[in-house]
Amino acid sequence: MGIENTVGAIPLERPAEPTRRIALMRNIKGSGSGFARLYDAADVEQFIRQAQYMVDFTDHVPDRVEALVAVPTYADLSLRQLRWYFTWRAGARAGKPAHCSEAYAKLYLYELLNGIVPEKQPTAEQLAHKIATVWLLLRAHHPRLDRYAAQWFLDFYLARAIEIPFVDLARACGVLRFYPRLLPKAGGASLARELLENSNYKYKNSRFFADNPALLALLERTFPLLLQNLKPHFALCGVQPEELLRYRAERFYYYELFQDAVVRTPQGMPSREVLLGDEDVFRCRGGNWSHARVQSSASGNPAAGLLLRRMELALREKCGCRQRFSLDAAQNQFYCWVGDTGQPQELQNLFLYDEAFADIIEKTTLAALDGALPADGLLPQTRELQRKMEQEPYKTYMQMRRIPGSRDGSPSPRQFRGQAALIAPLEDCLENPIGYHYGSAEYNRLSPEQFRSYLTWRTKARRGEYSAVAGGSAYYELYARELLFGIGAQEPLAELFCLLRHAGQLDRNLERALPERIFCLWLGGDRAQSFTDVVCRHKAQAWFPRVFLLSEDAQADALSLWNQLSFYKLSKSRLYAPQHHGALDGCLREVLTATAAFLRQHKKSLEALLFAPAKRSESWQPYARTFLHPPCKLPPPGTELWLSPREGYVFHSKQWVTQTVCDLQPMASAVAGLLLKRMELRLRAKTNYPYKLHITAGDEKLLQKSFAGRRQLLEMLLSDAFTQTIDDAVDTYFAGRPLPVFSAGRKTGAQKPAAAAAAVAEAPPSKPVKIDFSMLEHIRSQANQTMERLIVEAEEEEPAQGADDGGALPPAEPVHGAVPADFRAALSPQTAAVLAYLQTGEGAPPAMDALVLEQLNEAALEFFGDVIVDTATDIPVLYDEYRSI
Repeated sequence: MGIENTVGAIPLERPAEPTRRIALMRNIKGSGSGFARLYDAADVEQFIRQAQYMVDFTDHVPDRVEALVAVPTYADLSLRQLRWYFTWRAGARAGKPAHCSEAYAKLYLYELLNGIVPEKQPTAEQLAHKIATVWLLLRAHHPRLDRYAAQWFLDFYLARAIEIPFVDLARACGVLRFYPRLLPKAGGASLARELLENSNYKYKNSRFFADNPALLALLERTFPLLLQNLKPHFALCGVQPEELLRYRAERFYYYELFQDAVVRTPQGMPSREVLLGDEDVFRCRGGNWSHARVQSSASGNPAAGLLLRRMELALREKCGCRQRFSLDAAQNQFYCWVGDTGQPQELQNLFLYDEAFADIIEKTTLAALDGALPADGLLPQTRELQRKMEQEPYKTYMQMRRIPGSRDGSPSPRQFRGQAALIAPLEDCLENPIGYHYGSAEYNRLSPEQFRSYLTWRTKARRGEYSAVAGGSAYYELYARELLFGIGAQEPLAELFCLLRHAGQLDRNLERALPERIFCLWLGGDRAQSFTDVVCRHKAQAWFPRVFLLSEDAQADALSLWNQLSFYKLSKSRLYAPQHHGALDGCLREVLTATAAFLRQHKKSLEALLFAPAKRSESWQPYARTFLHPPCKLPPPGTELWLSPREGYVFHSKQWVTQTVCDLQPMASAVAGLLLKRMELRLRAKTNYPYKLHITAGDEKLLQKSFAGRRQLLEMLLSDAFTQTIDDAVDTYFAGRPLPVFSAGRKTGAQKPAAAAAAVAEAPPSKPVKIDFSMLEHIRSQANQTMERLIVEAEEEEPAQGADDGGALPPAEPVHGAVPADFRAALSPQTAAVLAYLQTGEGAPPAMDALVLEQLNEAALEFFGDVIVDTATDIPVLYDEYRSI
């Protein structure tokens, strides 16, 4: 019970109706002890049920009864306190609340916060207005109420998810003055003055300025002019100079709604984020709230310190000061400040890596020292940059950077749609495009030159020219997202298929992600054609092995499908030539038919080698693996889409569920690689190809790993009978067909013969040369004697002559034995270690990334005229003819 302080006396004749109504209300119990305790859900529920029962009750007690309760509920008040409260509440609802204890004011606010009012189904905005009205009426008698009511009013806004901005709601209710952080900032000190005062570098204490007071005054006068010259650079990066004074608190602290109040907190609230003004962020995740503040840097601003240090460094060099002065510490402080405070990454790139930015600081400082600054303080470079920013594509670039993202500053689908639609009609033709090397691809991360480079690349891509730019995989990613949104393309699905065929040449990760995005785009369309028909029309079966493997639709191009599945890429082999793709595809189909028959004789199945039963159902969200989540058209509930007998999708009331009947076996890649390699071995032997191919030790390790626990099956596939089956299938296919003519190795330096021919054509005609044949017989006799003394070492294999079939002559065989001195000198220590390991296979394997292997092949091309390492397989292999070099 609360402490009761009676003022006056209540008549002895108590009306029966109020007493009876209150008694009935007290019979409404909760699961707790009968008294509402903070954070006790059962007692809060009891208060709400009692308040709903008494919502329309009024009383008429003439004398006031005080109550001293910190967190009051009906269960905490006596009979006389309750009767006085209902009497007082009637006047408060009429807009004339009498003087009362603070407990009654809180109790009435508790009712409003829980939505307990006589009106039927009031909106959240109406309840907010009532709360604000009661708050403003009672604050004159209870000043401490401002502290509670201001927090509860904000919590009510968060809990009810009111759609209008909080600033507008608070202004309409007349309580905006109680939130000073949301009030418009009055004009105060300039940005330059604030940066000077908040700098972490105390330039006034510098020994250099102590000896030169005039330069100190010059620095302070020049600093505002410097910010004017740097402003266009800030604009190009999409940031404002004012952001140097603010930072977003990186850590969100736990926040409790309706603290010190008896209010039922909503359960199961959706995840969302609310930004109040520019400084307060509230985030809800899993029903729990957190709060962060965007605070001002009161002191220790590293950005201002770095600017001042650079200005002082320019003055020191101009004046010939010999005292040591370094920027390393200031740059490290700025770098840490950007990471710790959540500043935009573009700000870091601008301050630390932009040479034009540093050049403006130096030239502005020295021009002020020499008195060469114009009246408005703008350098010619600044004027030129401002003029450029008024033209395309820089003008659109800045408009794009101003399109806001999510509340925490991260990219959002809405932001991407706005940005992509804005730049969709732009084209460019930059002479020297540059790439993008900074992680995930986003428009906001592109510098102006990278933005122009992307427009140049996209202009060519729309014409079907997918040029390779250093680090240009990000451009593929951006273009793919634009197509997913249907921006800038009449047939985005067809262009995505075209992009898929070229993406693998530059980015394998994007090549693996694009097939699912293509399926999602088809799923969100009209689906007039089946997915398999769409894929077959664009001849892209190779990227959907689980759908098309062993199906009739895959027979149109079995080679591409199996090559995509295999660990051994036949398309990257020395033997492969695009003009023979059709012959190789037909040969592979014959090999598959013979393989299936061979396995049936041994009571095995080719399908069992490729697929394993895996009946499972999993929830699936379209575009779940993409950076963005575009909306997908939802079909009627119960819709089933079966892409093949092994894979299907079913849409329930709210989500998709994928039904997987079979998964690809871990050995599927090894089986495909074994078939392709065996087939190529027979083709090389059948056409007398000059370079041999072997099942290497690396292949055997991969096969053993893939066929773990299936030793008998592996022995069967490596047996002579299976090898003979594949050889017979190749012979059968080419029995009535002409064998393809394969060139002897890859052609290197293809442009050199053309250049030599051009040089011969441009050379002046030479005079005829007369040859004396009188010594010819003597020369022939000496040559015969020399050849008899020579010992000719038989080579392991002889190159194809190409006399009958017109084949090109093979390159010269390498010199066997030790590594020649010139070739060894051309190798770096890392590439020499890789070569030694590939030759012997002993010791710890060195790092063999694509760059090292490419360097090794380039050195071999210069010395031997041919590559020596086969990079078509997952494990690099040294060609047999070069193992002894």
